[in-house]
Amino acid sequence: MAAVNVKLSCGLLHKFASSRCLTHRLRYPALYVSFRAKTTGVWVCNKDSIHKESHSGYAAARYFPFPTTTPRLRWLSSARGGLSQQEIKKKIDEITDLFMEARELLSDAAAAKGTIYFNEDLEDATTAVKETLALYNQLLEQLTEEQRNDVVRAIGLKMEELKAQESMIQEMKK
Repeated sequence: MAAVNVKLSCGLLHKFASSRCLTHRLRYPALYVSFRAKTTGVWVCNKDSIHKESHSGYAAARYFPFPTTTPRLRWLSSARGGLSQQEIKKKIDEITDLFMEARELLSDAAAAKGTIYFNEDLEDATTAVKETLALYNQLLEQLTEEQRNDVVRAIGLKMEELKAQESMIQEMKK
């Protein structure tokens, strides 16, 4: 598998591997539209050699003749049983709102430690955490594998943080 490194004038280094060009183009179309910035030096590869182009403007674009239109991304498609991008975004926003509310209730419970309100605040916080995690798990069950990975990358750490904060508050109760 031949890999090609392309260094842009902004200092970014992009790696293109021949076996994943199509997938890479579909997932990251912005890299392939064209190199519109004026370049002071671009590493360019053709079949036989890699050399440095020092032209300005669109010199490097001729080496990457990819379409300028963005195809519908595969992981956003609902053709295989997953949800659409808008539905996923809406559910993520709803889960994020519940996360913020649950985190606020957890901080209220922590602030109420040692008072008569602690147990009541802890119950409210635990209920909010369970509701948030249930909605998150319900969303994950409805998604395809690729969509699930994207959602976990987007809000998975928040859910882990919520679980950790809840367990910390539960330890304070003992």
